[in-house]
Amino acid sequence: MKKLLLFFSIAWIYGSAQAQSGLKPDEKNGLISVTVTDYKGIARAGDEIIFIGQKTQKKISGISDAEGKLDLLLPKGDTYRILIASIGEQKEYSQVRVPDEPGEYSGWVKIKYELPASITLQNVLFETGSATLSASSNKSLDELAAFMKRKTTMEIEVAGHTDNVGNAESNLALSQKRAEAVRNYLVAKSIHPSRVKAKGYGQESPVADNGTDAGRRMNRRTEIHILKQ
Repeated sequence: MKKLLLFFSIAWIYGSAQAQSGLKPDEKNGLISVTVTDYKGIARAGDEIIFIGQKTQKKISGISDAEGKLDLLLPKGDTYRILIASIGEQKEYSQVRVPDEPGEYSGWVKIKYELPASITLQNVLFETGSATLSASSNKSLDELAAFMKRKTTMEIEVAGHTDNVGNAESNLALSQKRAEAVRNYLVAKSIHPSRVKAKGYGQESPVADNGTDAGRRMNRRTEIHILKQ
């Protein structure tokens, strides 16, 4: 799977500042303004950016607006891990130190990234030989639905894959039904049907050796193909 990439930079300035959000730095907190774009510099709306203090483990997060911007106040005197909430996981990229010094500090973080073209959904499972989703799949699919609600322009294809056990024609039909089951779940969670396509690929695109149990497990998978970010 293609990894997400990050361009990261930060600059701190001394003195009083106020962000467009109205937040202001003070003696205890630094103001950090984040800009999120794709590799072409186009603003990315709806991305959740997370800062986690290494000393306190305090989590502070925000979601980028239509201009790809968000502002946060971070307590001074800590180093923060920076993560981006992706589909089914949080991608860790870099960290930033907020100095514990007198005065008011403001800083800027610039992040450039895009989702990979294809993502394998973890823990999306079906009953053996059927298109019935197991209850353990709910968490992953709920997170995907929540992600798509933030990313209002995103369009995806749900791709179903099987191993090579059984008849190829039957596997193709089963993979289509499984992809449709995932699509139906997302639509039931208020994702517009036009934003989700479903396609079964059967056993034709293995990612591992079908001659082993482990390989067959990897080949029985549900992928998300990003059609539009």
